Amino acid sequence: MYGSSNLGGQDIHDNEVAAYIAASLFYIYDNGKMLPAGYGETSDIYWAANSIANKIKNNRGAHVSESDQRDLKMKIALTPLYMVEPGADRSDPTKYW
Repeated sequence: MYGSSNLGGQDIHDNEVAAYIAASLFYIYDNGKMLPAGYGETSDIYWAANSIANKIKNNRGAHVSESDQRDLKMKIALTPLYMVEPGADRSDPTKYW
């Protein structure tokens, strides 16, 4: 189940970091410009993901720096959309998203 495994210390937000960066990269490759970040509660997330994607685009084998990854992960974790009650049942994502 999503969020229920512990793969080498990976937590639920690690997957989201990868997904936001991937979405930003796809948008850049498909449209030639950065993904619009908007002004909602996830705008900081998109700004950070766009910045990372812009740094690594067109660089085969590029790595995301630890500080960039940590910054994006923190933005995700502090966004109300991703906040989960301690002890919440994570087996069904519809219960907390």
